Amino acid sequence: MKYRAYLFDFDGTLVDSMPTFVSVMLRILDENNVKYEEDIVKVITPLGYVGTAEYFKNLGVPMTEEEMVRLMNRYAYDEYIYNIPAKKKCYFGSQRTEKQRRKS
Repeated sequence: MKYRAYLFDFDGTLVDSMPTFVSVMLRILDENNVKYEEDIVKVITPLGYVGTAEYFKNLGVPMTEEEMVRLMNRYAYDEYIYNIPAKKKCYFGSQRTEKQRRKS
Protein backbone atom coordinates (compact mmCIF):
# COMPACT_ATOMS: atom_id res chain seq x y z
CA MET A 1 0.00 0.00 0.00
CA LYS A 2 1.35 3.40 -0.97
CA TYR A 3 0.91 6.32 1.34
CA ARG A 4 0.16 9.68 -0.22
CA ALA A 5 0.93 11.71 2.87
CA TYR A 6 2.43 11.38 6.31
CA LEU A 7 1.18 13.26 9.31
CA PHE A 8 3.14 13.75 12.49
CA ASP A 9 3.19 16.13 15.42
CA PHE A 10 6.51 17.96 15.18
CA ASP A 11 6.31 20.75 17.72
CA GLY A 12 6.00 19.52 21.27
CA THR A 13 6.52 15.89 20.27
CA LEU A 14 9.80 15.81 18.37
CA VAL A 15 11.15 19.20 19.49
CA ASP A 16 10.47 21.67 22.27
CA SER A 17 10.30 25.10 20.73
CA MET A 18 8.60 26.95 23.58
CA PRO A 19 11.84 28.65 24.68
CA THR A 20 12.28 29.88 21.10
CA PHE A 21 8.67 31.10 20.92
CA VAL A 22 9.24 33.10 24.09
CA SER A 23 12.57 34.58 22.97
CA VAL A 24 11.17 35.57 19.55
CA MET A 25 8.21 37.33 21.12
CA LEU A 26 10.22 39.13 23.80
CA ARG A 27 12.77 40.19 21.19
CA ILE A 28 10.06 42.08 19.32
CA LEU A 29 8.97 43.88 22.47
CA ASP A 30 12.55 44.67 23.47
CA GLU A 31 13.50 45.94 20.01
CA ASN A 32 10.56 48.31 20.14
CA ASN A 33 11.23 49.41 23.73
CA VAL A 34 7.81 48.22 24.84
CA LYS A 35 7.49 47.52 28.55
CA TYR A 36 5.69 44.38 29.65
CA GLU A 37 4.58 42.67 32.83
CA GLU A 38 6.42 39.75 34.43
CA ASP A 39 3.62 37.35 33.50
CA ILE A 40 3.86 38.11 29.75
CA VAL A 41 4.87 34.54 28.88
CA LYS A 42 1.83 33.15 30.66
CA VAL A 43 -0.37 35.64 28.80
CA ILE A 44 0.96 35.11 25.25
CA THR A 45 1.62 31.36 25.29
CA PRO A 46 -1.95 30.33 24.44
CA LEU A 47 -2.39 33.13 21.87
CA GLY A 48 -0.15 31.88 19.05
CA TYR A 49 1.42 34.28 16.56
CA VAL A 50 -1.70 36.13 15.42
CA GLY A 51 -3.14 36.54 18.90
CA THR A 52 0.24 37.64 20.24
CA ALA A 53 0.56 40.21 17.45
CA GLU A 54 -2.87 41.60 18.37
CA TYR A 55 -1.84 41.73 22.03
CA PHE A 56 1.47 43.43 21.19
CA LYS A 57 -0.32 46.01 19.05
CA ASN A 58 -2.36 46.95 22.12
CA LEU A 59 0.86 47.19 24.17
CA GLY A 60 2.18 49.75 21.70
CA VAL A 61 4.36 47.92 19.17
CA PRO A 62 4.39 50.34 16.19
CA MET A 63 3.72 47.77 13.46
CA THR A 64 0.69 46.23 11.88
CA GLU A 65 -0.28 42.79 13.09
CA GLU A 66 0.68 41.38 9.68
CA GLU A 67 4.16 42.94 9.93
CA MET A 68 4.62 41.47 13.39
CA VAL A 69 3.60 37.98 12.28
CA ARG A 70 6.05 38.16 9.35
CA LEU A 71 8.79 39.27 11.75
CA MET A 72 7.92 36.49 14.21
CA ASN A 73 8.17 33.95 11.39
CA ARG A 74 11.47 35.36 10.15
CA TYR A 75 13.01 35.31 13.63
CA ALA A 76 11.74 31.79 14.31
CA TYR A 77 12.78 30.33 10.93
CA ASP A 78 16.52 30.11 11.59
CA GLU A 79 15.89 28.82 15.10
CA TYR A 80 13.76 25.95 13.79
CA ILE A 81 16.24 25.13 11.02
CA TYR A 82 19.50 25.38 12.94
CA ASN A 83 19.12 25.69 16.68
CA ILE A 84 16.15 23.84 18.16
CA PRO A 85 17.37 20.37 19.11
CA ALA A 86 15.35 17.19 18.86
CA LYS A 87 14.01 15.80 22.10
CA LYS A 88 15.85 12.82 23.55
CA LYS A 89 14.98 9.52 21.86
CA CYS A 90 14.05 11.26 18.59
CA TYR A 91 16.13 10.24 15.60
CA PHE A 92 16.17 11.89 12.19
CA GLY A 93 17.38 10.58 8.87
CA SER A 94 20.30 8.23 9.25
CA GLN A 95 20.58 8.63 13.02
CA ARG A 96 20.11 5.23 14.60
CA THR A 97 21.21 3.68 17.82
CA GLU A 98 23.84 0.97 17.84
CA LYS A 99 21.16 -1.55 18.81
CA GLN A 100 19.06 -0.55 15.75
CA ARG A 101 22.11 -0.92 13.46
CA ARG A 102 22.81 -4.44 14.72
CA LYS A 103 19.23 -5.53 13.95
CA SER A 104 19.55 -4.51 10.28
